[in-house]
Amino acid sequence: MLVSCLVKLVANFIFVPRYGIAGAAFATVISYIVAAVLNLHAVRHLFGDRLALSRWLYRPLIATTIMSGAVFALERQWEVFGGPAAGRLWSAVATLVILGAGVAVYLFAILVSGSLSEEELMSIPHIGPLLARVSRRFFSMH
Repeated sequence: MLVSCLVKLVANFIFVPRYGIAGAAFATVISYIVAAVLNLHAVRHLFGDRLALSRWLYRPLIATTIMSGAVFALERQWEVFGGPAAGRLWSAVATLVILGAGVAVYLFAILVSGSLSEEELMSIPHIGPLLARVSRRFFSMH
């Protein structure tokens, strides 16, 4: 965490004077990436080859990228239809619709990729058994 903190400090000095609050956000993202990589290295060192990076990192990363693309496209479409000029109520509705679509796309991508085992799906309260049945029927369980 100390390395990540130092990275954030240096990145803030570099990006905040030029980009303001967006630079601070970017510095935070960089420091989180550094922390995640260092944590992944420590976990991999602890568990060795038993850590399946494909299942625990790459597949969720692809699902996140797909979801981000869908949310970005929907948000841009909202801008085409007037965006914030439509008023607060419609902006709130649009935000909820885009958020719901993002959740649905992410869930679909996670199920298609086989990121979660049937046992993990079953452990989700209320909807786990349904998700496991759907995944078993339509997608290959890994």
